[in-house]
This record gives sequence, C-alpha cells and structure tokens, in this order.
Amino acid sequence: MKTPPSELENGVEDIFEYYKEELDITDASEGSKRHKNSALKKFKEYLKNNGFAVLENGEYQYDLSGFGRRDAKKFLKWLKYNDDLDRSTASVYSIQIKQFVEFYNRIGYFAWNPIATELETFDFEVDHNTTKKHIPMNTLRTEIRNTKDQVDFTVIFLLAKWGARRSELSNLNLDDIHLDHPLYNK
Repeated sequence: MKTPPSELENGVEDIFEYYKEELDITDASEGSKRHKNSALKKFKEYLKNNGFAVLENGEYQYDLSGFGRRDAKKFLKWLKYNDDLDRSTASVYSIQIKQFVEFYNRIGYFAWNPIATELETFDFEVDHNTTKKHIPMNTLRTEIRNTKDQVDFTVIFLLAKWGARRSELSNLNLDDIHLDHPLYNK
C-alpha cells in the first residue's frame, strides 16, 4: 500500500537527511539509528564512486532515478567484498539499505526496490557456526590480575566478564564502564 501523495508535499530535497528525520519521528533507538547511519554512509560512498552523486556547491546531490537491478547487484557485491566490513556486517547493511529504499518505495518516491529484488537471491556467505574458545577461569584470573595497562585491562575484563565481542567494545562510552580496580583511579 502506497502512502497518499500528500506525504510527498513535504518535499524531499535530501533523501538521506529526510530518512534520518523519519527515524527520529518513529522513535528508533539510538543504537538502531547509529547502525542505519553507518549503512547509509557506506551506501553514499558507493553512490559517489559509481556515478549516482554530483558535487554541487560543495555538497553531494544523489540521484537514484537510474539505480536499477544490476546496480543493486553491483552494490551488494561491493558490500560483500569490501575490505572495511566483515560479511555479517555487510549482510546487515544490505538489509538496512533495503529498508531505506523500501521506505521511499512506500511513499511513492521510488517505483520499486531493486535492493530487495536482488537480496532474494544474493548470498553473503556468513558463517553462523562459529566456535567459542574455552579458557579456564584460573587463566582468566591470572591474566586480569597481571594486566597493568588500563586499556588492555578494560578489554580483557569486559571480554571475560560479559563475553563481549570485539565489535561491541568499540561502541562503549566511558559512562558504560565502572571498574573497581586500582588502575581505574590513576
């Protein structure tokens, strides 16, 4: 079901900024917004490098009117083999870009969603059967007690305590960490 044409009366000058505003209106979580913004940043990078953006007055203007099925396939392949992303992140980004295009499809800005069409048959080959290493508790205790560097201590402590993944540690803020350790007060 398409949104009534009155939705388009608001005018969409920058499809990326309008979408970000939409995320704020729908009360998306900060984490969700951050992940979607990262996906959009990658999509914009691809568009700039593949002729879908023009630099005007110091800002890029994006034109997706000619972005079709083959362009979507090329974009997904670019995501999959992007050195900056692992396969699982690329897979998540592809779904977030699909949702971005689907939003504009619903309000009548785009006629269809080529990303969704190509995702039906595209495989990111993500390995979901990762094995976890077992480390004895005594080894963990010794390693934590012998760690002198604050950053190393924080990483090791968090990994041991909560099983946090490396990618989750990069999203931590100082407010998220409370350490009861002699190095914390230095």
